[in-house]
Amino acid sequence: MVFIKPVMIHRLVQATLYLWVACILLISQVHAATNPVVVAEIQHLRSFVAGSSCAFIRNGSEHPSAEALQHIDRKAGHFEDEIDSAEKFIELAASKSLISRRTYHVICEGIETTSAEWLLQELTKYRSHL
Repeated sequence: MVFIKPVMIHRLVQATLYLWVACILLISQVHAATNPVVVAEIQHLRSFVAGSSCAFIRNGSEHPSAEALQHIDRKAGHFEDEIDSAEKFIELAASKSLISRRTYHVICEGIETTSAEWLLQELTKYRSHL
């Protein structure tokens, strides 16, 4: 009779769980494929944020564009199944804090506005040039 140590069983179960999680993540990424126009619009907004010299205000703290983009990308990843338009991307990932519910702002050339308004304005410009 073969005796399997509890530690080995635990490792086997853990490895199996990791494999299942990896499969689920892969499947969700395949199913999260979006309209190419929406993908292009979101990518444009991401590039717009990355190339901006504006200050991003989140929960009262100022952040440079690189940090703002990292934060937006993390939130977009969290909501990827719900983001089906550039407007939804802005609403869910780039407009307000999930925890404090405080609106995000940007300060560009001394003028402060909400990040949602700023991004929606850029989206309108982008669409008008297509």
